[in-house]
Amino acid sequence: MIHGNCRLTAREVADEVGINIGSCHQIFNEKLQLHHISTKFVLHLLTNDQKENSVEISQELLANGNGNESFLRTL
Repeated sequence: MIHGNCRLTAREVADEVGINIGSCHQIFNEKLQLHHISTKFVLHLLTNDQKENSVEISQELLANGNGNESFLRTL
């Protein structure tokens, strides 16, 4: 169900398949390793462009942090 519509709430899934909400949360978290934002469970899949952008940003941050001891310090 979640793979077909990732915007379903845990309550909607539990009601649809006939299990209690606690069991539904446990299946999402432990078995499917889904993480939730607010009350919605979302599969987070990146596109190739998003993956490449993430690598570029991470490399920039690493380069900035390697030569600058105060890079991550706040005032």
